[in-house]
Amino acid sequence: EPEMTVRYYISSADLTAEKFATAIRNHWHVENKLHWRLDVVMNEDDCKIRRGNAAELFSGIRHIAINILTNDKVFKAGLRRKM
Repeated sequence: EPEMTVRYYISSADLTAEKFATAIRNHWHVENKLHWRLDVVMNEDDCKIRRGNAAELFSGIRHIAINILTNDKVFKAGLRRKM
């Protein structure tokens, strides 16, 4: 079901509302593009690890796993299926 949220931004940039909205959308497009595989394939957003530097270490392990799976050319399948 569609959801609507309201967000407020403070900026000193001299932009119209449309240009500001475009800048925000572009930022999130890049963010989503970079982390999509970790979020979707590895469920990184649902990770509950919070102790010490464990979250950072597991993130590194996930990156390594994604790189191995992405570079695997023997098994022709999507990343989810390769896992």
